[in-house]
Amino acid sequence: MNGSKNPKLMPWSARIFERIPPNDVGLYAFWSRANGKCVYVGKAADQPLRGRLQQHWNRSDNETLRLWIAAFGEDVDICFLSLPLHRIPKFERRLIRLWRPEANIHHNPNRRPRARRRVSEIP
Repeated sequence: MNGSKNPKLMPWSARIFERIPPNDVGLYAFWSRANGKCVYVGKAADQPLRGRLQQHWNRSDNETLRLWIAAFGEDVDICFLSLPLHRIPKFERRLIRLWRPEANIHHNPNRRPRARRRVSEIP
C-alpha cells in the first residue's frame, strides 16, 4: 500500500514516519510478520497519515491493536496507501472485508460489535 500501486511492507519503527509524505491522507494496515495476516486496517481522513500513525506509535486508542503491538511490536509490519479523500471510506471497507483483520470491528464479518444494552435491560 505504501503510496504507490505496488505497496510493500515495512517494519513498524520510528523510521516509518520519514517515508510518509507529511500531508497525505489515506489508508494504512498493520501486519503480523509471524503469520502473514493483517491485524488492522485504519484510515487517516481527518488528519495526515503521518500524524495518525504517530498516534498509534504513542498509544493506540484501539485496545486490541494496542495490546497486539505491545506483545508483538518487533514482528509488526505496516504499509500505507495515499488516496483522495472521497475514496478512503469505500476502500477501507473493502480491505477490511477482504483481509478480515482481528483488531477491526466495523465492516469485519468475523467481528461483531457488542450489542449495547438499554439501561432497562440491565439486571
